[in-house]
Formats: sequence, structure tokens, C-alpha cells
Amino acid sequence: MNSPQKPVLGLNLEEIDIEETEINNLPDEMLTFILSLIPDKYLKNCILVCHRWLNIVSSATFWKEKCFKDFPILSEVTALYLPIDHVSWRTLYYLKPYSRNLIHNPSGADGLKHKWKINSNGGNGVRVEKTSVGAKDKPDELLKVVNDCTANFATSYGWGEMEQIIDLEEEGCSPKLIDELQPEIYVSEWYTERFDCGCYYELHVQLLGELEKEPIKEYLFKSDLIPQWSDNEWKQANYTFKNYGNGVRFIRFVHRGKDSQFWAGHYGSKMAAAEVRILVNKSSNVPD
Repeated sequence: MNSPQKPVLGLNLEEIDIEETEINNLPDEMLTFILSLIPDKYLKNCILVCHRWLNIVSSATFWKEKCFKDFPILSEVTALYLPIDHVSWRTLYYLKPYSRNLIHNPSGADGLKHKWKINSNGGNGVRVEKTSVGAKDKPDELLKVVNDCTANFATSYGWGEMEQIIDLEEEGCSPKLIDELQPEIYVSEWYTERFDCGCYYELHVQLLGELEKEPIKEYLFKSDLIPQWSDNEWKQANYTFKNYGNGVRFIRFVHRGKDSQFWAGHYGSKMAAAEVRILVNKSSNVPD
């Protein structure tokens, strides 16, 4: 016995004889559902078919349907804070700001300066290493953040400091959601030392307002001196911002390190898997 067909976008499939219906004779709700199943790379072809298809693929209903199909729980929460327009839902679908790391190039795999600003480049400067030179292999928990990328930043005998400023709205976040829902903001980075040289490591994260000046909230982590001949295991600095109030529009992420023995080369602290996540739905945002 066939199970009853479920309604789609308020329609009962039993009321429509699909075999006898040409696709353009279907109601908008049904056609929206069908087009939402088409892979993204073919959507540009769909909008060339006719004005009706163009209007459907350009509608808020279409992009909302795709969002609810791909990440239903998250979409249900964000729907309360998004304007009813196609741009907002399309932005949510493609940028997925609440289900990804908002730090770009978190371990330097895309090059030293890609998305990072170097504030100080002491000693022999900051460099990117393909693997953990002089340190132990990266743990699975770290590698999961960066899709198994083994690269990391390495500092020298003077402070090497780098920063990223995240524009939350540019990344697809809703200011209304940030202000009213106050989702937790999770920040993290992994660091280590070489086996043969001591070092220092610092992480400073600020939640900034519209003018990017005075921080609304901030987190500062400073390692004690990590001595020579330490275990050179990868360690994690992390923090979760809560109840930070209205007006957060930017996040400033700054890390820095140096060695403690003034050795030429890159014997200072190493950093990898820099991370900033907006925890609207924790189960989909924080790696297990």
C-alpha cells in the first residue's frame, strides 16, 4: 500500500496529476519546489527559460525554500530576524554565516597575507610552514577545523603580530539577529612551541561597534613563558562571548608570538586554525 503523499508548500500532491501536467501549467508553489531541487550550478540556465522561471528563481520564497531544505533548524531561527526579501535569503543560503568559520585563511594555507594584516614582523618575520617544523603533529580536533590542512604560521625572535577584522554584515550576518538574539560568539586558536626553544603566544579578540573603535567586549589570552624542552604539544586558547549587548558589527582577531631566546630563524610560537563562529545553532556550528 502506497503511503499518502505529503503536502509541499501547502499543496497536496494527490490533487495534481503529474503525468498529465506540463511543467508550466503547475502552480507557482509546485514549480518553486521543483526548481529548488535543481543544483545551484544550473540555476543560471533556469532563469533564461522564461520570465516566469526568472521571477520564481528571483523570489524570496524560492531562496527560503532552499534554505529550509538544506539547514531547516537554523533557517527556522533566522527567519524571525530576516527581512522578507530575496536578497537576505539568497545571502543566507550562499554565505551560510551561522554554519562556518568566519576567519579566512585560518592557518595560512592561502599565503601569509591573504586576508591577514601584518601589524609587526619582528626578527626574521612571520612565515607559513607546510607542516609543524620542530613540533608534534597537529591533533585531529585542530585538523577538523581546517579540513585537514597541515599548514601553520611561525614567528621569529621579535613579535610577529597579525590581525583580521570581520565585517559581520558583509559575511552575511543579520544585525537584527545579532542584537536581538544575542547568539554566543565562539573564538579559538591553536598554538605550540618548538621542542628546542622557548616562546610566548598571545590572542586578543574584540567585539566592535559600527565605528570599529572602542571594544564592546574583549578577550585577551597570554601564555606564560613556554620554556625550552617543553612537550611541544598543540594547545588551544578559546573563549565564548555571551550577553555582549547591542551594536556588535565587527570582530577584531589578533594573534602574536615570538621566541624567548632571540634565535635567528623561526623558533617562536606557531599558530593554526584561527576560528570565529556565531553560535545560532550550536549543533551545526561547533565541531564535535
